[in-house]
Amino acid sequence: MICAKTLKSSKQNWLSDIAEMAIQKSDTIGISISVDKVVLADVIERWCEEIKKVEAAMGNDMLVSPFRVAGFLTFWLRKLKPFKIDEYKKGHPKKQLFVNEILSIVLGISIVYGALKDKKGITADAFERFLTSLRYNAMSPYAIALIYEYLYQGCKNN
Repeated sequence: MICAKTLKSSKQNWLSDIAEMAIQKSDTIGISISVDKVVLADVIERWCEEIKKVEAAMGNDMLVSPFRVAGFLTFWLRKLKPFKIDEYKKGHPKKQLFVNEILSIVLGISIVYGALKDKKGITADAFERFLTSLRYNAMSPYAIALIYEYLYQGCKNN
């Protein structure tokens, strides 16, 4: 079953793709993670439902913007927390990492820039401010989508 017209893939495919991407990205930040597949399946289910609601409101011929797609995924990953740090790689400091927030932003950025076929990225400062906001402030999926759009537009203007 297709998750949503915008996503063009099944829930099972998204489950394995997101888990694989999260594990790959965790290596770059010096950690080894485990993925709770039951929780991640719940994330995918809720993410797809959000997108289907927007698709229904927009009409049959419209696709949901990549900013909203990324915002909805980031929201549910951060809220339900399917990722857990198993170990720190040798040579990396054992500091507190907000792994679900970090990976939700990284995966969201991958969706935005992948859909728009753009190679630009956000600055480290912007990433850190976004991360802090996700960790300590309540935000709706729509607010997160607006942040992605703002970050993207800001990068295009620099």
